[in-house]
Amino acid sequence: MLILNTLIWGIVSGIVSSGIIYVLVFKIKPTVEVGNKIAKSYEDGKIIYRIKIINKSRFAIFNLKYSLHYCNAQTDGIVQIREIEPFKKPLFFVSSACKKDMNDKHAVRISYLIDDGFEFCEGAYLKFTLIATHGFTNTSTYIEKKFDKDSIIEGRFETGNSLKVLEN
Repeated sequence: MLILNTLIWGIVSGIVSSGIIYVLVFKIKPTVEVGNKIAKSYEDGKIIYRIKIINKSRFAIFNLKYSLHYCNAQTDGIVQIREIEPFKKPLFFVSSACKKDMNDKHAVRISYLIDDGFEFCEGAYLKFTLIATHGFTNTSTYIEKKFDKDSIIEGRFETGNSLKVLEN
């Protein structure tokens, strides 16, 4: 009887621990939101494009890798791609959303300086990709957003958790 009890408890504890590991590895991922618009502004004679991301996770996100590409689809189906470098040094860390004393450091704007001759051709779009790692579970998420010409608005992002662009 003792052996049977030990065997049953071993099976139950194995199932419970497997369930906990499953939740940690596959269900808890970074919750990151990327705005649907790009804010365009003029500073010191330069045109700056900003994309806003918000970390809605209860933990910080690390190992941020992001990129912006100008993609131009040709009539023959080939897409020409040109990478646009960030205006400032890359971010590697974004605070968690649950710390109210962090002054909205969970919401960041990523800036890109795009030269004055930049024009959207027919079939062209900007593609933003983001990879982030959850601070507690070490799981990653991948986000990809496409922006067409109508997605670019002259103005600035509202502060805080808003992804709204305040037009000039």
